[in-house]
Amino acid sequence: TSQTAQKKLSKMKKRIKNGNKDIEKNKKGILAMIKQVDTLKQKEQKEIDRENREIQKLNEFLAKLQKNKDQRTANIAAYNQKIQEYQNEIKLWDEQKNQIQQLNQQINNKLKLAQSEEKTWQKKSNGHAKQAKKWDRQASKSKSVYYKYKRVNQ
Repeated sequence: TSQTAQKKLSKMKKRIKNGNKDIEKNKKGILAMIKQVDTLKQKEQKEIDRENREIQKLNEFLAKLQKNKDQRTANIAAYNQKIQEYQNEIKLWDEQKNQIQQLNQQINNKLKLAQSEEKTWQKKSNGHAKQAKKWDRQASKSKSVYYKYKRVNQ
């Protein structure tokens, strides 16, 4: 009985020893797994760091593209403003052209009026010249008649 108890205790001790060995074996396995997981974790961190660098490069590239786009938008606005200035200048030239045409028309009208008045004055002048000749003839006749009657009366 004491022997049986000793045997049982010895078996228990052996089991405990084996249990300790199993625990150590399991601990080593878990430590190896921790090491593997840590290695995987390090690989993942390296990938994260690489991807972060890639994201940074892409963000820099996107910022550059945005800056280029903004500059192009500003260029388009400047071009639109320049086009508006040119169109305004064209309007001014068209207005000047219309003013020149109006002035030209006014000059033509005044020229026609002046030519018409010149013809009228020319006709009047010719009429006056004819009248003056007529009066000269009459005066000449009147003088002639006057001298005839003056001689006759003397």
